[in-house]
Amino acid sequence: ATVMHVATPSLSAALNLTANQLLWVIDIYSLIMAGLILPMGALGDRIGFKKLLFIGTAVFGVGSLAAAFSPTAYALIASRAVLGLGAAMLIPATLSGIRNAFTEEKQRNFALGLWSTVGGGGAAFGPLVGGFVLEHFHWGAVFLINIPIILVVLVMIVMIIPKQQEKT
Repeated sequence: ATVMHVATPSLSAALNLTANQLLWVIDIYSLIMAGLILPMGALGDRIGFKKLLFIGTAVFGVGSLAAAFSPTAYALIASRAVLGLGAAMLIPATLSGIRNAFTEEKQRNFALGLWSTVGGGGAAFGPLVGGFVLEHFHWGAVFLINIPIILVVLVMIVMIIPKQQEKT
């Protein structure tokens, strides 16, 4: 999400965004994500964190592709909303996965610290990587950065994360 601040001038010029459209492009992601984290956590309780993690990752990938190739402001706003939905699924799914995988308190605390560090690192490095990408490629490429990572994560979810036991 932090890459948007660097990409704003390029995509604003390319799509001829009005001030209101630009606000929606930037804010819709956070609004959707924040509004849906709790319901997605409840959904994860019903379907399992592995399924929610897979679906959330796939939704985030679809949103990234759609955002990268958005021809209009409204398409980009809708794509950013899809990205927010994917993020709202990923946050409770990853936290639930950590809780289930690390039953010992000390290990779980370390894993949660690592999770937070990676998230903070992504927020810090997003503008740096985004600036480099924008210097050499079209504005949509900032969304395509996610795609190789998403593909690797989807494979890892299927191959590494064990299936949850059904609760009776």
